Order: sequence, then structure tokens, then C-alpha cells
Amino acid sequence: MLTSKSYAKINLSLELLNKRKDGFHNISSIMQTISLSDLISVSLSDQMIIDSNTDSIPLGSNLVYIAAQKVKEKFNIKQNAHIKLTKNIPMSSGLGGGSSNAATVINLLKELWDIKCSHQDLLDLASSIGSDVPFFLSGGTAFVSGRGEIINQLPDVQTFNLILITFKDLIKDKTTTMYSNIQSEHFTSGAITSNVKDKIVTGKTLNNGDLFNVFDLIVPNYIPNLKNIIKILTDLNFEEFHLAGSGPGLFFIIHDLKKAEYVQKELKNIDYLDSFVIQSHNQSVR
Repeated sequence: MLTSKSYAKINLSLELLNKRKDGFHNISSIMQTISLSDLISVSLSDQMIIDSNTDSIPLGSNLVYIAAQKVKEKFNIKQNAHIKLTKNIPMSSGLGGGSSNAATVINLLKELWDIKCSHQDLLDLASSIGSDVPFFLSGGTAFVSGRGEIINQLPDVQTFNLILITFKDLIKDKTTTMYSNIQSEHFTSGAITSNVKDKIVTGKTLNNGDLFNVFDLIVPNYIPNLKNIIKILTDLNFEEFHLAGSGPGLFFIIHDLKKAEYVQKELKNIDYLDSFVIQSHNQSVR
């Protein structure tokens, strides 16, 4: 049996440059894996089996199943596997849990089935599953462009603490809904992402004011409770926070761990959300 953690991500910057002819958007983004993770194990089996600790995932159409089938097809694999998925990452929160699971399964099955291929082969396979999947093959800190399939690995970011807030109410067809709100005035040049990239490359400390997400002003219209949390955080003197991906999960960097634990305590009894005190997760840490 092979086992691996499957890490969530945040976007330290997420800019949309323009809309492509294929309907996707060209992005300029810095993606960063964080310590919140699912757990996936794979073992040889007579048939393809996927088990999960949650009933809310339609396993037949889940990205884990799609990834496994695409690996079999691309590399002409006759063997099967038993895949066990233990979910901890909140779903539909902008944290890339499904994409991370798909990438982790690709990496694990490559080892389990002793597949000989290039990293580019894996990137091409990952890109055919979803825009964020290629990033998760390596994780860590990366500059991501195109529709998400062009990955340029960056030096490990200086480790930081963050508070992550996710909401129990989900937005129907969330990603499609969020992107349908994008207008030409939301497009930016990529300069904000370049600034974040420069700070990472030169080893400077990142602060909330450096970060950006195009969806910060859009998602509050769909999650009424998000506006309540923004007020609570503002009252606690946290006025700079950003969405994870297309939301509605939000986060903010907080360098003082004791202060982070205090804020989480203040949020603990709010029944429509979950909060986590976690850390950035570097590529070199496994």
C-alpha cells in the first residue's frame, strides 16, 4: 500500500488577464499549498475500487475516479487499484481539494503501477482533468499562467501562519457562477502577481496587503454570512483578507500564532463556518 497526503491550496494572487476563445480565462496567479490535507492510499486490486469517508462525493464522477481511469487509458494499464480517500479539506471552498486528490492519485498510481514516463506526460494528463490539477503534481509555491496549465515553480515561500475560514452553505455550480460575473473591468495586467512573485524570489516576508484575488468583491454577494464575518474580522482589526480561489473560503496571513489562536477562539461558536489555524506548506516538505 502507498499513502500520501493531498494538500489544499490558496492563491496568494489571482488575476484574470482576459477571456480566451475556448471560454476559459488567462490567469496570472501565485498558488501555494497549505498544511490542510486529505489522505489517499492506493493498493493493487482485482478491480477498481474507490472508498471515501464521506457520502457527499459522487464517486463515479469524482476527479479521483476520472484521474485513475485516464492513467489506465493513457499508459495502457491492465492492473486495477483500491483507492481509499479520507477527506478533511472542505469542499467547494476554493481550496482545490478535488484537483489535489486527482494529482495525488496520478503520482501514487505512477509508482504503484511502475509507469515509466516523463513529467511532461503527467502534466498533459493532469491538464486534461482540470485547470488546477497540474499545479498539485508538485505543489509548493508556483507562478501559474495560461488557463492554469503553465506551471513555473518558485523558491519555497517563507513559511507563514494563516487563518482559514470556510462556510457550510455552498454555492450551487460555484465556479461557473463566479466566472459568469466577470466583466472586462475585472481584468488586470498581471503586475500584482509579478510583485508577489518578486517578493517570494527575493525571500521577503509576505503580508496581507501584498495579496490579491479578483473574486474578493464578487463572492460576498452570494454568501450573506460572509458579510457578517467580514464585519467580525474588521472589529478584530483584521481588514485585509482574501478569498481562496473563487471562494467562498477566505484566509489571512497572521504571523503571531497566539493571536491566530485567539481569533479562532472568537470564531469557534459560529455555527455556519469552520475555522483553521494552519501553515503554508513547501514543496520540499513531504
